[in-house]
Amino acid sequence: MIFNSTTYSNLTNITQILTVADTFAGGMLGIGILIMISFGTLMVLSRYDIKQGMIAASFVGIIMSLFLSFLGLLDGQFVMGSLALFVVVIVISFLIKGDSGGI
Repeated sequence: MIFNSTTYSNLTNITQILTVADTFAGGMLGIGILIMISFGTLMVLSRYDIKQGMIAASFVGIIMSLFLSFLGLLDGQFVMGSLALFVVVIVISFLIKGDSGGI
């Protein structure tokens, strides 16, 4: 696939650069960024407690999905999906009794 890169020579801000990168990635750049940051947060914070790591990672996922939606890299359905995941993780963490005694 050959791209005409001469039309992208006047990019002046990060929003334009990310929009062009998202176009080149086939619309999957925002989803990839969201997944990498969420799983990275989960891996770093699960060192302390897996339930708290899951809650924190899903909360960071909500914040990142809002930010990426503001930049135009994600649709609203991914923001709602991140919010639903956060609610599910909160409910599951309350239902599972573990060593940490709740959250």
